[in-house]
Formats: sequence, structure tokens, C-alpha cells
Amino acid sequence: MVRIGSRTGALALEAVVVEGGLIAPEQIVKIAAAEMGPKGAADYACPKGTTLRDEIARYYSIGHALWSEFDRIESPTVTQTAAFARDLLIQCFGFTDLTGPHEHHEGSRRFRIAWEAKGGRVPVVVAAPVPGADAFAKSQPEFGDGEGGRARRSPTVLLQDWLNAKPEFYWGLVFAGDRVRLMRDNASLTRPAWIEADLAAMFRDEMFADFTTWWLLTHATRFGAEGAAASDCALEQWREEGLKQGTAARERLREGVEEALRQLGQGLVEANPDIRRRIVENELSLTALFEELLRTVYRLIFLAVAEDRDLLHPRNVSQRVRALYAGNYSFTFWRERSRRRVARDHHHDAWEGMKIALAALEHGEAALGLPHSVGCSRVALRRL
Repeated sequence: MVRIGSRTGALALEAVVVEGGLIAPEQIVKIAAAEMGPKGAADYACPKGTTLRDEIARYYSIGHALWSEFDRIESPTVTQTAAFARDLLIQCFGFTDLTGPHEHHEGSRRFRIAWEAKGGRVPVVVAAPVPGADAFAKSQPEFGDGEGGRARRSPTVLLQDWLNAKPEFYWGLVFAGDRVRLMRDNASLTRPAWIEADLAAMFRDEMFADFTTWWLLTHATRFGAEGAAASDCALEQWREEGLKQGTAARERLREGVEEALRQLGQGLVEANPDIRRRIVENELSLTALFEELLRTVYRLIFLAVAEDRDLLHPRNVSQRVRALYAGNYSFTFWRERSRRRVARDHHHDAWEGMKIALAALEHGEAALGLPHSVGCSRVALRRL
């Protein structure tokens, strides 16, 4: 599940959001499916004789109590937020060695870190919630570099700067009230990457599956041991495994695109004698035909991915309109119909329906709940 704030749709999680390529959503699915018996408990340093499921349930109850106390504070200060973060990390997530606050200096740069675990291996930045604004992104003086640097910066930029500046560790956490993000060393500041948990939603709405996933992902044991190499931790291993899976998926995609081009090209010339004649008589360039086929294939890939990640429709689109699109014009509808078809036919209504969907993405179509603002450029989706 990845958009800007993409929810992990494969798990149907509402309170865990993935941005960028920190850890692949498919990898998070595997993490959430961890073995819940004694073996899994030992991997997470739980007491002998316990199961992972029972331990997570216990920590959920503790976390709920801690959050309830924090939620009763009308306008939490950064000190109160830091206390909430500390108690939650210690009592629920296994960070028994938190120290802080810390102020580090690298040349003229200053880094204020609220808490550190494992001898500094896990930095934790804390910001108070900001009414009416995104506290993660709001630049504030207390997070600035100080003399010789930026006077103001956001808590996420502070943590990212610190992670990028220290090769000894890769991963850290940033709290903004009762929301928390997992971040990693990331040289590309133009492409932010993080995984966010809405703790308030987890505890208020009893989203135990969301809490379980977040707990498995960010327990202290996942960050490796103090003094170990930066790459020696479960988080980094998960990330590397996800990258390998991504490489394999891209290779499968390449093979699929090649096959689609062959099938589309063959079907095009078989169904259109005039096009075949123009090719034979050099009236139509094979290069031009290939470019049109490739453009079509990538349009369809875009549509398939956008549908799978539920990115096409704004939230205010009714279920009736969504159902109209899904049941008559969507790529998913035609894909499933092609799977069920037992014999070839010569009807072209599938392509006619697809043309309607592509045109709606280009120009907008209220009847299908597809505004032009879906973000598709005219160049990428201009009509054939």
C-alpha cells in the first residue's frame, strides 16, 4: 500500500501508513504474519513460557492505559509528550535503556534528541501536537540547528538529518503527539520515506491488528544490539529482503510487458487487415506502432496499480459510484472477465470500456467518480 500516506491495503490496516520505499508493504504483510507461539516470543525476547499473542495483548492493554492518560491532557506540551513516548517505549516496546534528553553538536550543527536507546543506536525525536497542523512537518525553533544552521526545522527533518549524519546507525523514531513514525537514513531528501502509526486510532478504536503489526515492526529487538554494525538488525534485513523482492517483481513485470506487447501487436494486425497492409507497404512505421503499443501497456499498468492501491477515487465518492466503475469499467473487471472466459470471441467491448476509463482519467468523469485531479498527465494518458 504505497501513496503519500498510503495505507497498507493488503492487511486492511487503517492506522499504519507507508510512505516511500522504507519497507515494502508486502514485507510488512509477512512481518504481521509472524509465528505467534513460544518460538516467536523468544525471538522478541519475551519471557519463557509465554506466547507472542498473549504478550502483545498484554502490551496493548498497557499502551491503552498510557494513551488514555495522555489523551486527557487538553494541550500536551513537548515535555508531557516526551514522557508519554518514554513510558510507551519502555513499558510496551522493550526499550528498557532509554536515556535523555541529549544535545549533540556536529561542527556548527545542533541536534536535540529527546531519547536514545541502545547507546544512541535508536534516536527518538519528540514534538508536541500542533492544533490544526501537521506536527511532523511544522518547522519550529526547538528543532533548529542553532548558530550556523537553520533557525527552524521540523522534527522529521531533525531526525532525518541526524540519521544521515551518523553512519553508526540507520533507524530512528519521531513522535508528534500520539502519532509516531519509523524513519531510516535516507540520502534522498526529495523523496521522504517513513512508516507511520496513529496510536490514537489504534487505542481509541480498538485496532488490535494495527497495534500488533506496529509492535512486531518497531519492538526494541528489531533495531539490533548496542555496538553491532548498523546493518545488523531485523529492520535492515527486512528492508533488504523487500528490495530483493522488488527486483524480482520488476523482472517479472518486464517479462509481462514483453508478452503483452507481442499479444497486442499480433492481435492488432490480425484484426485489422488495413494496418497489416500499411506495414507491408511501409506506410506505417513499426517503430511508431511499437511506441503506441508500449504507451497502451503502461497506461494499463498505471490503471491496474492505481486500482489495487485504491488511489483512483477521492474519499467523498459514494459507494454506488465506486460500484458502477468497479463493475463495468475498471481494469480489475476486465481482467477477471478474461480469466473466466473459456473461449475466444471477437467482441471489442472490453477495449471500448477501457477507452472510457482512460478518457475519464484524462478529462474527468463525475458519473464514475474520476476527477481530472487524479493526477494523470495528458501526455501519459492521451487517447489513442
